[in-house]
Amino acid sequence: MRLQGKAAVITGGGAGLGEAMCDAFAAEGAAVLVADRDLDAAERVAAAIRGRGGQAQACPVDVADAGQVEVMVQAAVDALGKLDVIVNNAGIGGTPTPVPDVALEEWDRLLAINLSGVFYGCKYAWPHLEATRGAIVNISSMAGLVSERGFGAYSASKAGVIGFTRACALDGARLGIRANAICPAFTQTQMVDELLAARGDLDKMRQAYARAIPMGRLGQPADIAAAAVYLASDEASFVTGVALPVDGGLLAR
Repeated sequence: MRLQGKAAVITGGGAGLGEAMCDAFAAEGAAVLVADRDLDAAERVAAAIRGRGGQAQACPVDVADAGQVEVMVQAAVDALGKLDVIVNNAGIGGTPTPVPDVALEEWDRLLAINLSGVFYGCKYAWPHLEATRGAIVNISSMAGLVSERGFGAYSASKAGVIGFTRACALDGARLGIRANAICPAFTQTQMVDELLAARGDLDKMRQAYARAIPMGRLGQPADIAAAAVYLASDEASFVTGVALPVDGGLLAR
């Protein structure tokens, strides 16, 4: 019960990595606000947590809308009584596109959700986290550390998350606020499956990407959730400003 007594809001909590993190946080004793653009999905996750004896509420949010994020943070404080942790997880993938062919609308959309959404979450959670000496966990990507042909816009958004996280760590260090980022490699979620399926047969693409990872498999949502639990917990009380790869050894090559 490493998060016993803590209150957390997790964006994109209705599926994939977000759902896994909501489940893991609740299992470790946290009260969780499951925030997602798809309210039905958020309600499903929250109800499942409550069915297992945990504490969870659902909240709709489009993280690209600053006003909605502000309302979400206040809803978390109202529902949970305080805020100890914000996990800025909501994000989208990009369509592989060479730089000169990236549509301006696609660029703006990726940055609005993947980067501005993280900024809004941190901005509005900040005073509440200062009150609890809390933690920020931002979900970046391996694409924020190393890029791949055709992923300029996506890599820019995720590299921005890393740089912004480090700035938050410095701004928050004397206030008791810790800020860290997680950089997953390819993890088996619906978003990744859609990306792989666009490149060919899904099973064959999964196998090909798994072979590229030294540990020989894709990541699982539980792998990322375990890292998030650690970074949100008091066990990581002296850890801030880190961009943590959860990549099966990919960066070790």
